Amino acid sequence: MPLDVSLKFVSFHIDSLPIVNTQHKRNVRFHPRAKAQGFPAPENYNGFLAAGLFWSLLHPDPVFGKQISVFFLVCVIVAAIYGGMTAKRSILVVQGLPALLALIAVLLT
Repeated sequence: MPLDVSLKFVSFHIDSLPIVNTQHKRNVRFHPRAKAQGFPAPENYNGFLAAGLFWSLLHPDPVFGKQISVFFLVCVIVAAIYGGMTAKRSILVVQGLPALLALIAVLLT
């Protein structure tokens, strides 16, 4: 399950790259409080989350790999909640639900 979520986040990251999406600079969303400080909302951290999930799958120690997986899946869930509150509610289903199912599967193994 973490592999499915990480592959999904790789596609989200590629889609948000300025090279792929030429309209990116015009469509950047800012959190109202962060806009004054010049910090974009954390909607483009998908590559970081995908890399963390891949790392959890490739780590040689399975116990530590599971801990890494749990951490990054919780990060994905938090990002989905934040994105659902600030950008689109569908993010909760598209990103949050697979991460939640993957977290449950990881915790049950």
